[in-house]
Amino acid sequence: MLKESEKYSENHWQIEIDKILMLLNFNYIGFLEKLRIPIEIEEEGKFREPDFILVDSKGFVDIVEIKKADNIQILSNREYRNNYIPSQELSGAIIQCNKYCFWLSHNRKNNEELISKKIKEKYDIDIKTNIRNPKFTIILGRSKDFTEIQQKDFRTIKTQYNNVNEILSYDDVIIKIERLLDTFRKKLK
Repeated sequence: MLKESEKYSENHWQIEIDKILMLLNFNYIGFLEKLRIPIEIEEEGKFREPDFILVDSKGFVDIVEIKKADNIQILSNREYRNNYIPSQELSGAIIQCNKYCFWLSHNRKNNEELISKKIKEKYDIDIKTNIRNPKFTIILGRSKDFTEIQQKDFRTIKTQYNNVNEILSYDDVIIKIERLLDTFRKKLK
């Protein structure tokens, strides 16, 4: 898909990431796709749908948001005071995820019950979920052509937000999967 990434919509990327999501982080026991999270208790019918809600082995909840690989910038084209700053697309995705975390926490008790119920239905796992300072992972864009300075600034951006679990380019995803496969191949020899 990365070789012809412009042909694929964001929904196509979400479907493909769904297949490998659990390989990217082993501490999760399950995930839910497009779960509707109410955003106003007083107003019925308003909701948001994070791409994925993940539940770890202790029941804590996190979010993964998927964007397209191509035509999505990670860094701004121009430097600001000798620094590459987050692009509008990345900044928007971070705000979007922060709002998901807010709405998950805002109606915490109901959302915990809903997520526990859905995890039971999907995986037959009885777990009490906990929404406590959810973190999020964003997968977007490409980083393979970054200069050394851009790589360093991207690293700085990845670590500057306290509720960001990870910001991954699709190139980072490939590297993670390749390293995982290499580890298994070495163990099997």
